Amino acid sequence: VFKYLRTTYPKHDIVIMGRQHALLNTSSYGVQAGKYTRYTIESIKNRPNKEFKDVYEIDEVMFKLCVFDDPDKVSGMLNDILDKFSDTFWAGRVAPFWIEINPIEISKGNALLRLMNKLDINKEDVYVFGDGENDLSMLEVGHSVAMGNALDSVKEKCEFVTLSNEEDGIAYNLIKDEDYTTNGIYKHKYYITAVVKNNEDVSEN
Repeated sequence: VFKYLRTTYPKHDIVIMGRQHALLNTSSYGVQAGKYTRYTIESIKNRPNKEFKDVYEIDEVMFKLCVFDDPDKVSGMLNDILDKFSDTFWAGRVAPFWIEINPIEISKGNALLRLMNKLDINKEDVYVFGDGENDLSMLEVGHSVAMGNALDSVKEKCEFVTLSNEEDGIAYNLIKDEDYTTNGIYKHKYYITAVVKNNEDVSEN
């Protein structure tokens, strides 16, 4: 897939998510990445990024490949990828400017099902929240809730649509307004979940 994308779309940045790094391959090695790529890799806090020239240089586990472009160009590129690789790879949009590609047998839905089987959890007791097409397999498992900022292709597949991730949409959907306390903690007989506002944890302990 990498070789095909590098040849067919030579001007595009490619990011491979590895276990330790976000691995960046720009259209010309050493050239600054495009704005959508920079925005994404700068938002990844749990792994530093570094450049690579060829996949054979990578010496860590790789689990997905990402391509970035203007939203009006992404659809055509996605269709091309699916035409060529849909038998072995899944591809979809995480955001309007972001395509994600991974082996077809690997999905959030499969991971969630394995966890539910291990813990003996029924589908009726599961609520799943998502915003990108990479969440669709997972959203099919339980009660599906699209975030307010979700892609339209995600919203149309879900039972419910809540507020955006910037508006505490998960907590809003799970509990009633009267359960929201002034110190920012939501309380329910089954759980307590802290609300994070402006990147600060407002929970106590």
